[in-house]
Amino acid sequence: MPRFTDEFLREVVGVWQRRSSEQLTLEDGRQIVTNLVGYFNLLARWSKEAEEARNGNRSTQSTLEPRS
Repeated sequence: MPRFTDEFLREVVGVWQRRSSEQLTLEDGRQIVTNLVGYFNLLARWSKEAEEARNGNRSTQSTLEPRS
């Protein structure tokens, strides 16, 4: 699991706090960043798979399961 600095997490909480009626913690900030990283990694993987499929080089099947 990536390690984020408290300073970075305070910035994340500051951005997302405006959208929440609950008081966010640094742990909430860590979860937000971890989820966003996972989301963008998934989008990147799907994009790569789509490009491979367009090029006729489909070596993997798309899946929602995380890869190791």
